[in-house]
Amino acid sequence: MDRATSNGRFVLGDDVDGTGSDVLERGIVPEVFRSMPSLAPEAIARSDYQQSPGWAAEGYRVLLQSFTFGRIDDIKWVQRSDAKRRVASQHFIGEDTLFDDADFGLESIPGIPDDDDFVGVTLVATHAFNPATKQFELYIGQSKNPAYPEDSCWHWRQLLLSGGTPMGGTGIAVPPALPGDAASTDVDDVVVRIKKPLTGEGAGAANG
Repeated sequence: MDRATSNGRFVLGDDVDGTGSDVLERGIVPEVFRSMPSLAPEAIARSDYQQSPGWAAEGYRVLLQSFTFGRIDDIKWVQRSDAKRRVASQHFIGEDTLFDDADFGLESIPGIPDDDDFVGVTLVATHAFNPATKQFELYIGQSKNPAYPEDSCWHWRQLLLSGGTPMGGTGIAVPPALPGDAASTDVDDVVVRIKKPLTGEGAGAANG
């Protein structure tokens, strides 16, 4: 996220001319680098909340949270961190209202009760990966502390990306909904050569 948004250790200095690709491309495969969005250096700002990494733009902030694949509706925010519990206590903002271009003042949103550094809505991007089937999911939504046992842990959520090989499927991978492939656990075998045991005088010298 910092790499794609020019934040953290990927912030471009005032004296940097161009995109600084020598720094941005370091440690990432070319295909992934080319798939990153083209953003202005100051389009998205780093906006952490209680040591939980976050990124914000125009009144919307997104924090990250992993979850067990297939259990998007079973996340217990109170067991994650105090920051995630507080985020889930925000005033409800409807999905339709949030992404509507009609007159909507972000300054009227209460936001997180104790957060004086950010004005707006804090959303959560949740991601999951099943290493056995290579299935993956990415959701974004407004989290919620359930009011009763059967209540939802979301005010609303929306699937952004999914793919991989379904459980019990034919083994044919499902292409992702957006460009990019799932992370791979496949690695090349390491060639190991076993030394022949020493015999005769050589063995005696080695054991001595």
